[in-house]
Amino acid sequence: MAHHPEAADWEAVLAAATPIHDGVHRGVWRGERVWIKRPRSAKSNRWLFLQASAARLLPLGLLRPSVNPGGGAGLVLEANRLHSFARQGIAVPEVLHATPAMLVTRDAGDNLRRILEASPDSVVRLGLLSKAVRLLGRVHAAGLSHGRPFAKDFAFREGEPVLLDLEEDPAAAMPLATAQARDLFLLLSSAARFLPAEVDLAALLQAYPESGPPQVCRDTVRLARRIGPLAVFLERLPGRWLGRDVRVSLRALRALRRLERVVEAVEARRIPPA
Repeated sequence: MAHHPEAADWEAVLAAATPIHDGVHRGVWRGERVWIKRPRSAKSNRWLFLQASAARLLPLGLLRPSVNPGGGAGLVLEANRLHSFARQGIAVPEVLHATPAMLVTRDAGDNLRRILEASPDSVVRLGLLSKAVRLLGRVHAAGLSHGRPFAKDFAFREGEPVLLDLEEDPAAAMPLATAQARDLFLLLSSAARFLPAEVDLAALLQAYPESGPPQVCRDTVRLARRIGPLAVFLERLPGRWLGRDVRVSLRALRALRRLERVVEAVEARRIPPA
């Protein structure tokens, strides 16, 4: 059995690590890269209030807040979810050390968003994103949900995807079916940034049922059809209220207004009626 350092040893690794952003550090342990997370505050109460209010006004379950509690409880939540996903055979980073004060995981490979930004080849991009979609399908087939599967929440190791940043548990805030549809909804919209052709987005949606429940596709279609009022609501908010994650989400929602025609066509051709 591999020996992992005790807390005091990890503090030494942290002291030599490079701060990346918001409590996240990149370090080296026994010659290999590790990632260290320290407790951080929960997201802004202002955004949570707006998000919850929009969910009540627009009756869209995907808007219900599913925020990490922050602090030590947030690190424990993520560690538990990493262990849960790993037990189901889902590729996630290995947890090396987990306490309310620190979460250490083994490096999972190259970040998908950076790979996509470096590759102008649409065929390469589609191949990588298709693998990410199929991995998400396996997550859903195991009865789990991610919460925020943008391209940056995947890594690639030896040509295969690994799921990152299990910081939120949306199934604790909404029905699992809604959480899973939101997962696919967000991943498709994140992919739209890198795949401007609608035929490629349609190919991604068609790849999902190869490993995931077809019902999630149908639920995602319904979400896409209702996206208009939500996008209008968010676009009217003052820009200074919108943090980084919210801006990313807004860009995703704009993309999904374009995706509505794609998912309708895919539903008609490939997804059997409920």
